[in-house]
Amino acid sequence: MTLLEISDLQVSYGPIDAVKGVSLSIERGDVVAVVGPNGAGKSSILQAIQGLVRSRSGTVRWRGADITDWAPERRARAGIAFVPESRGVFRTLSIGENLRLAGCALAGGVDVSERVQLALRHFPALADRLSERAAVLSGGERQQLAIGRALVAAPELLILDEPSLGLAPVVLDDLFANLAALRDEGRTILLVEQNVARAVKLADHLYSLRGGVIERVDEPGELLRNPSFRAKHLGMG
Repeated sequence: MTLLEISDLQVSYGPIDAVKGVSLSIERGDVVAVVGPNGAGKSSILQAIQGLVRSRSGTVRWRGADITDWAPERRARAGIAFVPESRGVFRTLSIGENLRLAGCALAGGVDVSERVQLALRHFPALADRLSERAAVLSGGERQQLAIGRALVAAPELLILDEPSLGLAPVVLDDLFANLAALRDEGRTILLVEQNVARAVKLADHLYSLRGGVIERVDEPGELLRNPSFRAKHLGMG
């Protein structure tokens, strides 16, 4: 089943065209990665999907319905969760308060505490620190908290903007292991990622973006068998 489909999406900031007619689709259970250099328009695509920026033209469809003009809150309630590049963690609140805050958007009768515990299964290091303020967390721990908070809402689509940004290699190992576990659970994930080597090992489909245009759509398995790709991105001959 196609969960998300964007068609001929264009996003502009004044005279600057950041996204120029991009189309992509995501099936339920897929992990889709969009890779490319800084300024390629990757984050603008995610923000347009979440309704945080208005598209100049094109359509965004969610489970077949046109949601191009929906407000961000309505998209979130429909099952789309967005973890921004900045993580979006409330530093003055405790870890537990950050997680429970996601329950505000849930329908009545949902056990928020149970949802929090389910999310913490993926990030057990946070489970014993719920009373600590988020301000004391490292960058990797803040990323865990941001993703955990998104999971509390039990989204049908988890969108991640540059999850590896600013993280040390050892922290990246833990982060992508957790993302792989979510993938193996059947979660649908869309991520923008500069670390091509990490993205290709996680994703089912890879879109390469440059100058606001999709240059190529790749199957990661084929890339991993390509000697030149392995040498350039994986350091392997």
